[in-house]
Amino acid sequence: PTADGRIPPIMQDRLAYIGGWLKHNGEAIYETTTFRDGAQWSEGAPQALDTSTNYRAQYDVERLLIAPEPGMARKEVLFTRRGTTLYAITPLYPDGDLVLKGVQLSRDSEATLLGHDGGALRWRMRRGDAVIRTPALRPGALPFDGAYVFKITNVVE
Repeated sequence: PTADGRIPPIMQDRLAYIGGWLKHNGEAIYETTTFRDGAQWSEGAPQALDTSTNYRAQYDVERLLIAPEPGMARKEVLFTRRGTTLYAITPLYPDGDLVLKGVQLSRDSEATLLGHDGGALRWRMRRGDAVIRTPALRPGALPFDGAYVFKITNVVE
């Protein structure tokens, strides 16, 4: 806020954006815990992160989640969970199937894409990995912009 207590327009826009995303995807955030180590990395060398409480820790979120340096891995999936429900949050929409490494699903598991009205998504197990068929999305198909949340029920621990 400014000295007179007003919130600058750029901050208002950012807060409105976050609020719009949470309106449709908040169940993946509120009252959840992390799943395993919290993320799935792509191929490459994982990037070193300062996870201390130092608020001045330097890292580039875009390089971490979107466009890493050549040879470096990126966090391709961030995980949260509530009970046996797993939320797989992808900063980029998966190119083809979403592969969740080492995630075990049961026969009665169901996968959906939050904000998408297409219903349950098809999935299969392949060599110990859950493979979720992602729907083809046209621009503007979801009621929000930003990360995508896949909700998977009845995950086996």
